[in-house]
Amino acid sequence: MKVMLDTGSGYLYLPNDQCRRPECKGRTLYSAGRSSTSKAINFPKTIAYGSGTVSGNFHKDVVTVGGLKVPGAVFVSCNVLSQVPAGHYDGLMGLTPPGMTMGPNVNPKYNPFFLQMVKAGVVKKKVFSIGIARDRATDTSDGGVFILGGSDPKYFEGSLEYVPLTSTTEWQFEMGGIQAGSGQKFCAGCKGMVDSGSSILIFPPAYYSQIQYAMTSAGAENAGMLMTVDCSKVDKLPAINVYVGSKAYPIHPKYYVDGLGGDECYLLMVQMQTPGNEVVLGDPFMAQYYVEFDIEKKRMGFAPSLVAKAKK
Repeated sequence: MKVMLDTGSGYLYLPNDQCRRPECKGRTLYSAGRSSTSKAINFPKTIAYGSGTVSGNFHKDVVTVGGLKVPGAVFVSCNVLSQVPAGHYDGLMGLTPPGMTMGPNVNPKYNPFFLQMVKAGVVKKKVFSIGIARDRATDTSDGGVFILGGSDPKYFEGSLEYVPLTSTTEWQFEMGGIQAGSGQKFCAGCKGMVDSGSSILIFPPAYYSQIQYAMTSAGAENAGMLMTVDCSKVDKLPAINVYVGSKAYPIHPKYYVDGLGGDECYLLMVQMQTPGNEVVLGDPFMAQYYVEFDIEKKRMGFAPSLVAKAKK
């Protein structure tokens, strides 16, 4: 089974063989009936995302990730999984801080899957890191790296710069501001959230207008939800500087533009009101920066990524 790593979700979600919905076709499906160690837990789980829904019941079974075996692992066996893009992944591994698994329609007895791995002793520290390798020009991805228990310096440049978390439920931090090209810095003190499950950048309406102005001034056009630009003019688009403290982390156009090599390109950024008014930093940010997620010290670390180069 292939799963999407999602730092914006709380549990491990796997499609089961009772799913008759179109999105389950072509996926590898979990079969409780074919497992001698499977145990059903009568606790339903449904959650709605911006791009779909996952729904099912908690199950307990032996789950193996990269050769690491977790006996008695608890996950959600799903008969609805429209949130996960078909054709790319079978399921979804939620990697939020433990606070995400508290609240309504959640069983607080069950930890996120990563913490279950720590409790089982197969991962020593409550730290993981993600580096994404992607070539937007060819729309290909070599996946990337998922390091359990820490980080690997060969996948990033220099040293990690750390920032404390501002939430117990999300990988959220306080931003020093945003700047599009040479425009005025804005959004100082607003919240940013790193989400490996998002393929785009999301800006609340209060901030999107300034991003939009910078992009259209450089040749982009409004075209519904996503802005478009002539692919021959992508190099004229500005970098989007995300400030962590006083340090800028520029997101360059080749990372936030899709469709390179064609005639019309799309800017992977949208206007959307997020629950906490956060700016969501998805794939365009994470393809350029290696990120360490540290539950133990309640912090995140950033560094320029060398994953694409190291994977060649």
